[in-house]
Amino acid sequence: MAKILVVDDDPMVRMAHERMLADNYSVDSVDSGNAVFSFFEQNKPDVVLLDVDLPDINGFEVCERLASEGQLAETSVIFVSAHSDIDTRIQAFNSGADDFISKPLDPEELVSKVKVLDERKKSMARIKNDLKDAQQTVLTAMSTSSELGRVMQFVEHSFSLHSTAELMKSSFDLLNALGLSTVMMTEVNRVRDYFSHEGAIKPIEQELLEVLRDKGRFYDFKMRTQVNYSHISLLVKNMPLNDPDRYGRIKDLLPAIVGCINSRLSEIEAQQNVLMQAQELIHSFEVIQMTMRSLTESLGNNQHKATERLHKMVDELQVFIQRLGLEEDQEERVIKYVDDSVEDSLALLDAGETIFTSFENILTHLQETVEKQGKVVERISRDQSSSQNASDVADSLDIELF
Repeated sequence: MAKILVVDDDPMVRMAHERMLADNYSVDSVDSGNAVFSFFEQNKPDVVLLDVDLPDINGFEVCERLASEGQLAETSVIFVSAHSDIDTRIQAFNSGADDFISKPLDPEELVSKVKVLDERKKSMARIKNDLKDAQQTVLTAMSTSSELGRVMQFVEHSFSLHSTAELMKSSFDLLNALGLSTVMMTEVNRVRDYFSHEGAIKPIEQELLEVLRDKGRFYDFKMRTQVNYSHISLLVKNMPLNDPDRYGRIKDLLPAIVGCINSRLSEIEAQQNVLMQAQELIHSFEVIQMTMRSLTESLGNNQHKATERLHKMVDELQVFIQRLGLEEDQEERVIKYVDDSVEDSLALLDAGETIFTSFENILTHLQETVEKQGKVVERISRDQSSSQNASDVADSLDIELF
């Protein structure tokens, strides 16, 4: 029920005004200007029915003082006067009044004017609340856009990071910018590492990360939340339980953040495996290359020695046959047999030459493969090195609002 303060030095007038308003409002009354100020120290009426002619201070001065002290921010003033000329009305307006009514008062007019001012106050209160809600909505939208902008920049920047340490640093920069205190456990190639935004992780935090890893995607306990993915578990130690809107935004952003980190860790793991396999393959190729080169050299040396030995044997046989004293036809048959055998042996040596050539081709292909694998290793190493010089955007101040 709206509160009305009647100000008049005539007790009969005060009683009459109280009767007119008592059915619909809570009514108090005072008889002087100073009494008004005392009343306002303890109460804040919705409407003041203020007489112009008071014994101590006139109504205009009372209204001006209340206005200057900020007492009329939520209170309306209706001047009551037997003088209804234009000058009096203008003076009432200048002193800060909301309405003017002439004596003697008509009950219906008085109730109607009070009702209008009371409804106006309620309307203004609703508008003020709506404006406050709208401002809060705008602030929430701006905050959400800023947070989302940071996350999107982090996702984009993460593609330039090629090591777990770099990814963790960038992740903590983002989470710190969001006001979150966090620790993380990563698992890459079955090796677990532990990280904290404070630098060193506490033993109990490490134990929690391990124990809660199999508790599902989200595990909430009091103001803490752990998020688990295949390559990472993240424990947030200060979830904003006292701010439901921000709590909801953080819970919406965490899957995007941790999911991105998990994806990058998966790619880092695959990259490490490729690098390891490439290095192992290069080593295996080098061993095979050395072995085949040794076999090729040995084959070439043996072939050369066998050819020389055959030619020497033919020369020695020809001398030896001449000393045997064989008949001419016998000598021809023996020499023909020896020549045929030498020809067969040389044919086999020619086949060895073909094998030698094949080995040389294999060695050439192996050398090309080793060079290609070396370039793969070099490129991966170069990417990892160049990423160390990339600027981190997750903690930049010029966040673009979407």
